[in-house]
Amino acid sequence: AMAADPDWTIVAADVSDRFGESGLTGVAIARAGGDAWELDSFLLSCRVMGRGVEAVLLHRVVETARAAGARRLVGRFVPTPKNAPAADFFARMGFSRLGDDGEATLWEMALERDPSPVSVPAWIRAEWNDRKD
Repeated sequence: AMAADPDWTIVAADVSDRFGESGLTGVAIARAGGDAWELDSFLLSCRVMGRGVEAVLLHRVVETARAAGARRLVGRFVPTPKNAPAADFFARMGFSRLGDDGEATLWEMALERDPSPVSVPAWIRAEWNDRKD
């Protein structure tokens, strides 16, 4: 249902390297909202954390949002006992902190910059498989 809804963009990372396949290790879910898209969910396996996969996922979301005319991408970080390693994700990816709402910190990335505010790391070859099913 969500995949068929044009307001939602889902990007999945299937990762392999010279040592073998790690499989599905990341998912990003974003919701279109005119000039501001919301990064609803960003999930990454600890097996690939810090290897650049997060930048590839975010790059794909950013470029999809830019192509649709979005001027900003917004997100919320809700701290939990299990997501402490991701506490600096938004800052590392170039988002600006907007403040907090008591439960989460709010972040925003301007998308109008050229080149893209998020690039694919040089050591990663990204292949896109666009499916609409």
